[in-house]
Amino acid sequence: MGLTSAFKPCDVRGPYPEVVNERLFRGIGAAFAGQYPQGSIVVLAGDLRASTPALLEAVWEGLSCPWATVLHPAATPIAYFVARELGADLTLVVTASHNPPVYNGLKILGRQGRPPSESDLRDLEARAMALLDRPVVRSGPPPVAPLAPWLDRYCQAVVGLSGEGDALRVVVDPGNGCLCGVAAAALRQAGHQVVEINGGPDGGFPARGADPTVDGALAQLAAEVAKAGAQLGVAFDGDGDRVVFVDEAGSVVPGDVAAALLALESSGRSPGAPVILDVRASRRLAAALEARGARVVWSYPGHALIRAQLLEHGAAFGGEISGHYFFAELGGDDGLYAAMRICRLVAREGPLSRLAADLPRGYTLTELRLPFVGAVDRVLEALVEAFPDAGAQRQPAGLTLEWEGQWVLVRPSITEPLLTIRGESSSEEGLLELTCRLDGVLRRFGLRLT
Repeated sequence: MGLTSAFKPCDVRGPYPEVVNERLFRGIGAAFAGQYPQGSIVVLAGDLRASTPALLEAVWEGLSCPWATVLHPAATPIAYFVARELGADLTLVVTASHNPPVYNGLKILGRQGRPPSESDLRDLEARAMALLDRPVVRSGPPPVAPLAPWLDRYCQAVVGLSGEGDALRVVVDPGNGCLCGVAAAALRQAGHQVVEINGGPDGGFPARGADPTVDGALAQLAAEVAKAGAQLGVAFDGDGDRVVFVDEAGSVVPGDVAAALLALESSGRSPGAPVILDVRASRRLAAALEARGARVVWSYPGHALIRAQLLEHGAAFGGEISGHYFFAELGGDDGLYAAMRICRLVAREGPLSRLAADLPRGYTLTELRLPFVGAVDRVLEALVEAFPDAGAQRQPAGLTLEWEGQWVLVRPSITEPLLTIRGESSSEEGLLELTCRLDGVLRRFGLRLT
């Protein structure tokens, strides 16, 4: 699998129709068909992208599963909720999540909400390729189940699980994505005063794009928080499984800080259970969690990877700095439920800015996403040679260099042709030195940090 393939380490993803298309999705559906005979419980869902209806129909045709529960348009967490309620054997969600509108993809869960491993996806790719041109019986578009009853049950569930708390004034930005109207309704049901922006569903994501972590994406949300005198701003990605927070002062809360806050609360609910952290998270934050009794297990990023670790370790919580937050009670991630939990925390313990400031962090090199289509191994080898004083850990997902007071992670994106870089130092001077050394190596490959 590689960037030229639609099959990534966590899911299926790529530009439409060059990489992801109806022919491929019929093949994927056909590859699953023999494994899930009549009587299996199958949930199919899709997001708001213009290409989603055709891809959803294609995978349904290949699967030959007229008894499946089909939901469209539905946020990924709603599809996961329906799958849990039904005890689904297979869940397929047509979405490219936070990627631009020209992308689409497929998120996959098996029995008991288990994500596929990378080897499972390699096997799926081989089977799907062999079945690309298998004849299918065309019977029109799939019968879409009424969504309103499921939305009501989902909202009641996330409100009930998150617990009671005082009312807050909250600004919600679903970014024209799948949680338009849904997140605001659930927060109001929980008693909060809600202002919604960018609330018109539109798979082109015209307001700020599908990814709330992009630089500048949350400027409007920060301004609305100040205008409304709100205690919190909440922004979701295109399919609603990721969330980013803005505090009452209009500052974006780093993803690993939000993860640490949720991890501490989850550890309090489940003493002794580990918490899973993305390897890009601050080491000082992790040390602070451990000092407060949490047991940290590290995971490489990727929604399927962290979900698998959550289930494997019986963890209370899992956090990825890009805004995926996983909970034991859900068996997976849910952006709206994470928002509900942060609302409850702020209502109970005070301003989000203070809660974030109380957690120690080093000086961080905020994650950089640099376009790159060259030989990643050559870049990683050059970095190992340039940092002989660092302990180097090579993984399929990238390279970690770590030495006293400093660390850096360099890895290829698993969904886009990008090289991502993240680092931390115990001092401002150390971070500047680290950045300069990195920049010197990367410029040899046409990449620039500064």
